[in-house]
Amino acid sequence: MTAKTIFAIPLLALLCVAADRPHLERRADAAFIRGDHGRAMELYDMALQRLSRDSANCARLEVKTARLHALLQREADAILHYGRAYRMADAMLTPEDVCRYADNLRLAGDPLSAERIVRHYAFRTTYCDDRRLTNLLGSFSERQRYRDRGQDEYVVELIDEKAPRSELYDPLKIYAHIHDAPAPRELSAGQPSVSPDGSIMVATAIAGNHQDRIRSAEEIRSLYPTRIVVSYRDKHREGWGMATTLFDDRSGCSDAWPSLFDAGRSMIFSSDRPGGYGGMDLYVSRWDERLGRWGEPRNLGSGVNTGGDEICPLVVEGKLWFSSNGHEGFGGYDIYSVAFADGSPVYGAVVHCPYPINTPANDFGLIVVRGNHRFISDRRGAKGRDDVYTLRALSTSLSRAIADTTTNLQP
Repeated sequence: MTAKTIFAIPLLALLCVAADRPHLERRADAAFIRGDHGRAMELYDMALQRLSRDSANCARLEVKTARLHALLQREADAILHYGRAYRMADAMLTPEDVCRYADNLRLAGDPLSAERIVRHYAFRTTYCDDRRLTNLLGSFSERQRYRDRGQDEYVVELIDEKAPRSELYDPLKIYAHIHDAPAPRELSAGQPSVSPDGSIMVATAIAGNHQDRIRSAEEIRSLYPTRIVVSYRDKHREGWGMATTLFDDRSGCSDAWPSLFDAGRSMIFSSDRPGGYGGMDLYVSRWDERLGRWGEPRNLGSGVNTGGDEICPLVVEGKLWFSSNGHEGFGGYDIYSVAFADGSPVYGAVVHCPYPINTPANDFGLIVVRGNHRFISDRRGAKGRDDVYTLRALSTSLSRAIADTTTNLQP
């Protein structure tokens, strides 16, 4: 064997290892998409082990792996990979990554590290305009003061009923949490809404996604796109008919959380379709009697929508209730209300619900079930992710005014 051959063998081995890295990542992508999450994360770790720790490609894959661990509700692993990416190339983390990194630290019981991470980014040029980071920073600095707001207005209690859990984390809060009446299986992805006469049901359904790679943060967000579906009461079968999809299929985008109002003639929902203000926005569609179909959705505008996510809309007696992580609040998702008339919000009147309804945790999804006001919160941390809470207003002028707007809701 010649000297050239001796030196060529390790060089050939290095080239084979380098060529195998993208192959491992592709295999990991395919495993994750088909639902074999454990095997997928093993393959991502193998691919990371074969990358130089100071390479941009390694930082990219660390961020991707962190996002997927966060999606799988694995706080410790998400924190580990986000931390590595942060130390390698902190600018690679997007505002959404920073929020998710901080949220996982908070859920893991380390709010001081979460505050340190947010402070590192909040005043940078490319991050300072993102209200989600501003809210998070405010929630850390006002952690003591916020508790004194509105304590005498409401009583909030954890109830025994637990929100249905998915293996996957639900960053857009789409999956079903509180069901009042049985619904067809295909309508069970999100809280359904039924018209007052009980003839129409609209809900969120998970749509198929045939991609075979996960190349970007946007693709992670759209791994499980959702559609709004409608079902009509079948009087002869005494049940619901086949669910059909509303609105055109927009590849990679999601429509979710539909809620009927105006006696079932109008519908409000969340969507990240193109043309919005960023993230999930609120849209309204009206039933067109002449054409016999739902009209083109209309964005509710910047008075309600932000660069963050607006979700879980509910219209009751002249008020729109919704949850957002883009408006000024305590951090994460908070619950808000705004005066609502003729299918549009009254600008300049968005009201942030006080403590103990809202906290620095994620608080969202206010509904009424059999006369009881309920909402979702992860204020107990990872052990109580998306618990169901009941809300009771005490007898004060403010709480009576707010309670009156939801008393007549028919779930």
